[in-house]
Amino acid sequence: MANTESLNDLPAVVLLEVLSYLGPEDLVFNISKLGDRWDALARNKMLWKKLNYKCDCYSDLDRISEVRCTTFLGFSTN
Repeated sequence: MANTESLNDLPAVVLLEVLSYLGPEDLVFNISKLGDRWDALARNKMLWKKLNYKCDCYSDLDRISEVRCTTFLGFSTN
């Protein structure tokens, strides 16, 4: 097995699996800010199809919609 010194050394498929446990807000507002590779991973369409959206109220659903529009369409819903 290859020697891995940091998370950046892991294959994208492994990182995408780990990122699938995060919520949309974490992906957009935190992970995507870590650099170009992480931004590309955070915007991966297969990852977004896999995300589990659990909402406790309509405001959460509105926020998730805002994150998705901002991420993929480049505009705000507000």
